[in-house]
Amino acid sequence: MESDLELLRRAQTSQADFKLLVDRYWRRLYAFVKVYRHLNAYDSSFAVSTWLYQITRHCAIDALRKKQVRPPDVVARDR
Repeated sequence: MESDLELLRRAQTSQADFKLLVDRYWRRLYAFVKVYRHLNAYDSSFAVSTWLYQITRHCAIDALRKKQVRPPDVVARDR
């Protein structure tokens, strides 16, 4: 596996390599953005680490819900 620096240098001129770089760090980047978006919702009665873990937990639950396979709706026919 190439180093982050090598991939970053190639990503400057290659969309495919940029995608590889983003894919490599997507989960961390996504969690960071979620934390940033919820800064004003921080409840100081909780430790910062508890708050961060809670955001991470919610992200994981959301991801699992999106992956859940649902059966197609069955349309009832008139008999």
